[in-house]
Amino acid sequence: MKSFALAMVLSVSFLIGSVVAMRRQRLREQTAMLWLSASLFMVVVSATLPAHLIDRVSLLVGVAYSPAFLLLLAVLFLMILVFHLALSLDRLSAKQIALVQEIGLLTARDPKTPDEAAADQSPEPPSEGSDRLSPRH
Repeated sequence: MKSFALAMVLSVSFLIGSVVAMRRQRLREQTAMLWLSASLFMVVVSATLPAHLIDRVSLLVGVAYSPAFLLLLAVLFLMILVFHLALSLDRLSAKQIALVQEIGLLTARDPKTPDEAAADQSPEPPSEGSDRLSPRH
């Protein structure tokens, strides 16, 4: 019974943490859905511990030792997560290459060095008789 209580507390707290991270917009929608589904799966598995549903499902699949079945599910989830992150990384890398190329093209059109361009854009210091510096009474 202690393992059931511990599993429920951990899985529900993970679910709450996922929802809080999603509400604070720390997770994008795709990633949030992945973590919410993992959290809900953890809650369902934790809730079915007393009914020994995991033992029945693992025997139905052909795995004699139910913790090994849970480990298999965890490894499959991690493989899905790594694949998702690899796709995201590849997409961001392609966007970075496109941005670097665009910056290169823009720099090639303007022959000024970055220091000269920054000096041209810096505001001139106001003159001594400027209205912005004089206090209004």
